[in-house]
Amino acid sequence: MVAVGSWFFISVTSSVRKSLAAIDAELPIWIGPFPLRELMAAMGNYWRLGDNAALFVVFGAIALLLASIGLFAVVAHAVQRRTREIGIRIAIGATARDVLMLVFRHGMRPSAIGMAVGLAGAIALRPTLSGQLVGVSAIDPVTLALAATVLTLAATLGCLLPAYRAMRVNPVVALRES
Repeated sequence: MVAVGSWFFISVTSSVRKSLAAIDAELPIWIGPFPLRELMAAMGNYWRLGDNAALFVVFGAIALLLASIGLFAVVAHAVQRRTREIGIRIAIGATARDVLMLVFRHGMRPSAIGMAVGLAGAIALRPTLSGQLVGVSAIDPVTLALAATVLTLAATLGCLLPAYRAMRVNPVVALRES
């Protein structure tokens, strides 16, 4: 039974190869295991430019999501550890705006430093990056401003929930529990 199935597959494969060769003799044909290396060589630069750009977008979005979640976790942990301090600040007269600014400064400072280092790295790696980018220069001001805006929004959202939790700290409960 297996021999008959194998014979049929070989027969169909050779028929398909002959038909495709009659249409275009230069057409690369692979039937069987998928040879990625040969396909990339046949496609040339089209593979590199299009798919690398798509991969950069996907991995960049995943990195942005993970960075936002990580920043949220760090700021939330810092707020939880500083609950007593925040309660004391509220008890002696700190307003909700003061607490909000305290938490935002704590969360946004590392983000601002990271953006400055990233911008300096993008400028320093301009020759390397220019070979990978399609349709945009390595230090395009619009692209860099858009990236900085998206990162700032992600950092702001990562700090927002812990800041609101900190603003609602009851000073009596915070001092009693600690």
